[in-house]
Amino acid sequence: MNFSGLTNAELLSFGQDLDSILAPLSETIAPVYNPFQNALSRYAEIAVSAIEKQVAQQQTEALAGADDTRDGLFRGVKYLVQAYLLHPNEAKREAAAEIEKSVAKVGWNLHRESYDEQSALMRTLLSELENKHAERLALLGMTEYVAELKARQTGFDSLRQEQLEHQAEMESISSMTAERGSLEQACKDLLEILPGYYRMTGDEALGTALPKISELINRKR
Repeated sequence: MNFSGLTNAELLSFGQDLDSILAPLSETIAPVYNPFQNALSRYAEIAVSAIEKQVAQQQTEALAGADDTRDGLFRGVKYLVQAYLLHPNEAKREAAAEIEKSVAKVGWNLHRESYDEQSALMRTLLSELENKHAERLALLGMTEYVAELKARQTGFDSLRQEQLEHQAEMESISSMTAERGSLEQACKDLLEILPGYYRMTGDEALGTALPKISELINRKR
């Protein structure tokens, strides 16, 4: 059987199907079964880790996208405030000036901060805008805009938390491709030895299992 033609998932599936056939014979064929079973167990663990790694990578990409959206909306706040500072209506100029003071406390260049530092500063700013400048935001027609910025910040926080929960797993993950060699070899050893083992022992249960193994191989080719 050409194992190199199988994907990682197909190799795992083949190993698990083979194990289901041979597990009842594990004591009889222990010398060749045990190395195979150990390799299969390790590979299954790696498969789970690989899935975790893929999820973590997807989360990283989603987080970067959420950060870009958040940064864009924050720049929009900056541009709106700066524009209203030049508005002909005095009340709107004064409202913009007060909002500008709050933004200046956290800085106009939040996008240059780390994810977590930016989030902490953004939450501080949003709280002050909502609690101190609600009427001013309404006067400038910025209420919905700031609400959208808050929603994006909340979404970013959720993604960041998910990423942190997977971070430790990402650091300890091994590659399935690097680990598959041991399982391939264990399968090959098993398939090469079992027919001869049957001829030597005449074990009835093994004789029943061999045609099932042949059928499995034919399905996977």
